[in-house]
Amino acid sequence: MTDLPEVKLKTLVNFPSSAVGRVGINVEKDGGLFYLDLDYSKLAVITSFDPSTKGKRSFSPI
Repeated sequence: MTDLPEVKLKTLVNFPSSAVGRVGINVEKDGGLFYLDLDYSKLAVITSFDPSTKGKRSFSPI
């Protein structure tokens, strides 16, 4: 079997014209820049973690 040559590409990729954050994600657009941040007010505070009943998103205000 012949080895494949190494290929390098330079591309200009456009971010979607609109972005929507789901639970716990905040999206803000300022000019041409998109800012993706965690929205801690939408994340539940938990005192113990049981992986069989809880999702992977958590926040502990220490």
